[in-house]
This record gives sequence, structure tokens and C-alpha cells, in this order.
Amino acid sequence: METPDTKKQNVDKGEDADEILSSLWRSANELKGHIYSTIMKQYDEFIHTYNTMNELHLKVKEMDVKLRNVSKKMQGDIKPLLKTAKNEQISVQDNLKMVTVIVEALTRLSQINELLSSFSLRLDHKEFDLAANCIVEAQHMLSEVYGNCDAKIFKALRQEARRKRANLQSILESEWDKSISWALPQISLSTPEKILLGTEIKVCADLIQEGDDSENKIQPVVTAMEILGMLRPKLNTFAKKLLRYVLKPLIAESRLVEVLVFLHDQVFDRIKVTVNTEEDKDDTKVSKPLLSILGLIIWPTLSKSIIEEYLAASIPTSFSELENYAEISNQTTLFEYTLKGLGYLEETIDTLTDYTKHVNMNFANKQVQDLLVTARDLLKSDLYNTQQTQISPDKALFDEWSQPDDSALKELHQIDENAATENPKTLEMSLFLFPQCRVSTNICELMSLAYETLQEAVKSTPDCAIQLFYATRNMFDLYLEVTPAYHKMNLETIPQLSALHYNNCMYVSHHLLTLGAEFRDHLPPPLSNGAATFVDIVPFLRSSGQQCLSQQLQRQEQIIKNCLNSTASWNEIAENNRSNDISQHLEQAFHQLNHLSRVWFDVLPIKLCMKLIEDLTNTLIVDVVNKIVQIEDISEDDGHLIHDLLELTKSKILELYSGIIKNDDNLDQEISNHVSGWNKLSELALILAFNLKGIVERWNTPQSTLSAAFTAPEVHSLIRALFQNTKQRSTAINSIKTLH
Repeated sequence: METPDTKKQNVDKGEDADEILSSLWRSANELKGHIYSTIMKQYDEFIHTYNTMNELHLKVKEMDVKLRNVSKKMQGDIKPLLKTAKNEQISVQDNLKMVTVIVEALTRLSQINELLSSFSLRLDHKEFDLAANCIVEAQHMLSEVYGNCDAKIFKALRQEARRKRANLQSILESEWDKSISWALPQISLSTPEKILLGTEIKVCADLIQEGDDSENKIQPVVTAMEILGMLRPKLNTFAKKLLRYVLKPLIAESRLVEVLVFLHDQVFDRIKVTVNTEEDKDDTKVSKPLLSILGLIIWPTLSKSIIEEYLAASIPTSFSELENYAEISNQTTLFEYTLKGLGYLEETIDTLTDYTKHVNMNFANKQVQDLLVTARDLLKSDLYNTQQTQISPDKALFDEWSQPDDSALKELHQIDENAATENPKTLEMSLFLFPQCRVSTNICELMSLAYETLQEAVKSTPDCAIQLFYATRNMFDLYLEVTPAYHKMNLETIPQLSALHYNNCMYVSHHLLTLGAEFRDHLPPPLSNGAATFVDIVPFLRSSGQQCLSQQLQRQEQIIKNCLNSTASWNEIAENNRSNDISQHLEQAFHQLNHLSRVWFDVLPIKLCMKLIEDLTNTLIVDVVNKIVQIEDISEDDGHLIHDLLELTKSKILELYSGIIKNDDNLDQEISNHVSGWNKLSELALILAFNLKGIVERWNTPQSTLSAAFTAPEVHSLIRALFQNTKQRSTAINSIKTLH
């Protein structure tokens, strides 16, 4: 059953629905109105646009019809008229061009004819310069405009112009020869004095025309020659003759100068007289350009000759002479200034002045050149001349400004002795001293030259010091290149020179280790900053010396082996009586060893010489022992003979070392300490003298030298070769094998 409240709610819902429907209806009507108005508006505009387009289309069609009519009219009536007018215009232009060419040709012909006529007139009046201008201008017109024209008139004009030019050139040649003539000396005159005194130059520059004292005859000649291109070849020829027959002999022969001052002043004064004479004779207006051209031709060769003959020779050889070089520099500047004033040189040319201004650099270059020449001459001198080195502190350790006195050196040696006594592990001073030996005199002179050059560098300017330092380095580079190549044959074949070269290299290396440090603080940067060093050259020097001595040692080893290999086999020497032959070859090998000992002990340091002789002696011993050990069967007689030969070998070695080792109280032990093969040789001689029992007892002896010298297989081989195959031999071999 509905309550009053429920009923009321239903009524409210119905009213809300009506309002919504009414609102929707109103909205729909408004939307229909908008749609209608929009459609109507678009339709109206479309009608208007469509009508406008139709009108424009009609107008375009009308315009197209008019254009077609005009085009037909032009094709039919106007185009033929235009074509006719164009042909008439081309014909008129062609006629105009032809008329223009003819007029221009007639004008040029008239000008050329006028120039050729003017040429003849100028030539008759000796106005050679104006005549040259006329002929050059006429030829220029003919070649520029009508160069390809084949008309007879132009061919005739060209031939006429060439003929007139040749005629003018001939006249100018004649005038030049009249103005300047040479009387040259005979070819047999070879000295500068004879050449100069036999040369005559006649310059007639002031040939004045009759009736006119104001004009100079040579001026138009020179100007015409310049216009025709004849002047430069003539001046070149004149300059060559002047240099060859006058200026160079004048520079080379000082006796031609009467007043003797300095050599460079003689040349300058002599040349100035020559220049002034020419200036007095020539017209100023002509001579200055002519002299300028002549100067440009002559000056490069002349300045080079002056520099080479005089300025280079006047460069000082020491810094004391360098202070007096200012006078030479002033004279040189004055000479060049005079030449500029006379017109010989341009203002920008300062060849001689620049050379004298750089006197420090030239001085350094000369020093370097002289230094390298002196060094090269030293290196090419004989290596035989030698001198003994002294065990003393390095020359490089004490220079001339910090030379220690004798008491300081004695104190230094005393400190060294005390330190060695107190502490045996202290390094002795002798470790830093060069060992006593012989070196070539030229190498000592080379080192003295290096020290003197560096001392000179310390006193010189920075640039000069740097050049001198690197020149000193180049000396040692030169040593590495020149000595092995120049003395190659002697170094390879003469043992004494190989040893000397080794000593020389080590001697130079010893000095170079400290040479740079000695002078470094007194040299300018960058040398003082560490660049002043010679240490990098040391490895190359040492390698050169070591390689030379090592190759010589190998050659001597080969000589000794060849002596021993020249003998026949050591097998069965008793039957074939070969012991004398073997003895002679042993004597020959030891003779070579004794010769090397005498030569090297006088040259090399004692320790090094001992080592070399030990190596060669060991080579001989090893070769002899190996030959004997390889024999498979040694008879009793052969054994005795081989034993005698081994004793001969031992006696020769003892004789060799008795002159080498001063302490000969126990010479055998001393040789054993130095020659590794000595014990093997001694034990082999004992084996040859022993019986089986003696060999076994020798092997079994505690600290046996036999077991130290030979291996068990080697002893087995010797026993099999010396003794017959018996039970005792087998027992002896087994006992040695078991022991070993």
C-alpha cells in the first residue's frame, strides 16, 4: 500500500522527465535551424562562384581567338619583312668590318712606312737610339697585327725591316769595336803578372762629333744596343775578359801594387783607381746605368774572388788577432760604399760587408775547418810512432785554471794508500787510472788538440764556443771513420798495430768519459745544461778497438793451427820418421808465440797481454792433445817419441813464460793457474810414461789431477791405444770406470 511520501516521490520523478524532454526538443530545433542556415549559405556562395568562373572562361576564349588572329597575321605579313631586314643588316656589318680593316691596315701601313722612313733619316744623322726605337716599333706592329698575313706588301715590309735592323746591328757592332778594343797577351803567358802587364784595353768613350761639343757619340750607341738586345751579350763578353785578364790577375798578384800595406787594401785601392778612371772618361748620364749593368754581371764572380783570396785569408787565427779585425771591416765597407757611389752596385748589395760583419762566425768556421784538416792529417800519419803512457790522474780532471800542485797529488795518493790499508774493500785509485802501455803519438797529439780547442771554446763567444765544441766531437767521429779505413791493411796484418789501435781507442775513450764534464760548466747553454758530453762516442771507440784486436787474435790462432795442421799424422811417427817434421812445426808455432809475446808486451797492458798469450798457448795445447787422444793405436816407440814431443812442448811453454812471469819460484804452478790446458798436457805426458799400474794409481790418488784433466772415456781410449788387449788392461779400464 503506497504511503503519502511514496506517492509524492513518484510525482516529482514525472515532472523531471518532462523538463528533460522539453529541453531536448528545444535543442533539436536550434540544431535544425543552424543546419538549414549553413546549407543555404554554402549554396548561395557556390552559385556565385560558378557564375564568375563561367564569365572568365568566356573571356579567355575570346582572348585566344584574338591571339590566333594576330599570330596568323604576323606569319603571313610581318615575318618575311623581318628576315629581309636581318639579311640587309648582316651585309652592312660585313661591309663595315671590311672597310674598318682596310682603313686600319692603311693606317698601320702609313705608320710603318713613316717609322721606316724615320729610321733611315735617324740613321743618316747617327741617332742610333732613335733609329733603334723606330725599327723595333715597326717590327712590333708587323708581328702583332699582321703576323699571319700573306699579302705581298707585308712580306716586303717584314723583309725590309729585317734588313734595316741587320744594317743597324752591323753599324752598332762597328761602333762598339771602335769604342772598346782589347790587346790580349799570348796564351803562353801564364803568371798573373805577365797576363796583366800583357793586357791592353782602349776605351774611347768621348768621341765627340764634329761641330757639336755637347753630344756624346757612345750614348746613342749603348742605348740602341740595349733596345736591340745587343748590350747584355756584349757586356757579358767584356766582363769575362775583364775578370780573366785584369781583375783576377790584379787580385792574385800583389806585386802589381806599388805601396805595400795589407793585401786586402792593395786590391781595393787598385780596383778603385780603375773605376775612377772609367768614370772620368764616360759621360755620367751613360756610364752610371752601364756600370750598374756591368756591376751586376761582374760582382758575383769578383766578390767571390775577393772573399776567397783576401777576406778569407785575413780571418784571424786567434782571439788576439780578432780584436784588430775592425780596420779590415772598415776598409771593406768603404770599398763597397765607393762602388755604390760610382753606380757599380745597387744599394741593397752588401756581399763583402756582410762577410766581414759575421767575422765571429767566419772565424769559427775557419777554426773548425783548420781543426778538422789538422785532425785528418794526424789520423793519416803512421801509427808506429808511439809513446809510453804514465799512470797519473786524468788530464781531463785538472784543467789549466785548476791545476793541482805536486803536494796535492802526493796527498791524494797517500789517502788512497791509507784507505786501502784500513779497509781492504775500498776501491783503489788505480782503478780509475789508465794502465801503463804504449799509444800512438798522433793520438796523443789528437787529444792535446781536443783539449786546446775546448779551452779556446771557453774563451770565445757563445756561438763560436758551440761550433768549436761540436768540431771537437767531429774529430772523434773522424777518428772512427778514417783510422780503420786508412790503416786497414796494416791493422789486419801487423799484430803490433792491432794492439796499438786497441790502446788508442781505449786511451781516447778513457779521456772522453770525463772530457765533457771537465768543460761543461765553462761553456754556454745548451752545452752547460748537459749537452756537452762525449760519453756517447765511447762505446763505438771501444767496439772498434776490441773488434780489431779480436780479429787479430783469431788470425793468430789460425796461424798457430795452420802450423800444427801442416804436420803429417801423429800416428806411426816412428816408422815413417815424422817426429822431426812435427818438431819443426812445433818450433814454428812457438816462434810465432814468442814473436807475439815480444811485440805485445811492449805495447799492451801487462794483464791484457798475459790473457792473449794464455789464450794462444791454450789453443796450441788443446790442438796437440786432441791430435794425440784421437790416435787409436800407439806403439811403444811411438809412445816414446810422442812423450819426447810433449816434453819439448812443455819446455817451450816454460821458456815462453819464464820471460813473462817475474816470480818464477814455482813456474809450473803459475802456468797452471793461467793456462787451463797445462795440466792436461802434463798428465798426458805422464800417461805416456806410466805403465798400467801407474795410470791406475794416478787416477785413484785423492784429488787426482789426472781425473781433473781427462774424463774416464778419454783415459780408456788412451789405455787401449797404448797397451795390448790383456786381462790387466781390462782390469785397469774397469777400475778407472768404477772409480769414476
